[in-house]
Amino acid sequence: MARDEMSLKTAVPFVPVTAPFNAQQRAWLNGYFAGLFSRGSVNPVATSASELKPPATSVPLTPLTILFGSQTGTAEGLAKRAAKEAGKRGFAATMLDMGQTDAAKLAAEKNLLVIVSTYGDGEPPDNAKALHTQLSNLTSPLAALRYSVCALGDTNYVQFCKCGQDFDTFLEKRGATRLTPRVDCDLDYDAKFTAWLDASLAAISEVGRVVPNAPFRILAAAETAA
Repeated sequence: MARDEMSLKTAVPFVPVTAPFNAQQRAWLNGYFAGLFSRGSVNPVATSASELKPPATSVPLTPLTILFGSQTGTAEGLAKRAAKEAGKRGFAATMLDMGQTDAAKLAAEKNLLVIVSTYGDGEPPDNAKALHTQLSNLTSPLAALRYSVCALGDTNYVQFCKCGQDFDTFLEKRGATRLTPRVDCDLDYDAKFTAWLDASLAAISEVGRVVPNAPFRILAAAETAA
């Protein structure tokens, strides 16, 4: 039985790597579209060209990857909330489906927030199974990675938040630095999630340079395949 309850059905457009924009411009535009479409139905034709112009800034943004594992949508929805809030606080946030990455790619990350549910009898969601297995068998270090985990579950089950606990343990054992303690959320997760997110972003910003109202982006499968 799934712990997730929310289903996301809104398709979010993205700017492909082949578009005539540099990496920062693509990130801004993808973040703009993600934020716009997350608020409900939108008529893209009605959006003026001036609204789509990326802001000119030479200040580097603090990179942040928000990795989610979700069976029915709750973790994905919280990842989107986290990305929007991170953008407001000056992070270049990227949402990443666990099914679109692997352990080797995580070694290149700097700041990572993990939001993952538990499914069935303590099992990872379908999109998280491969990464869960890879990390459990990983021997190479992740010493440059700084992370925190938000685990979603249901206290009616014995293996409460087991998947999130596993990811927390895997990353710690590979030498990654835990930014803030893992939070284990029951079905009424909102207060705990908000407090965890606030503490995690604050911990990252203590050593990173941030720009308020930065965009976030949803990484496309084509980009992760590179």
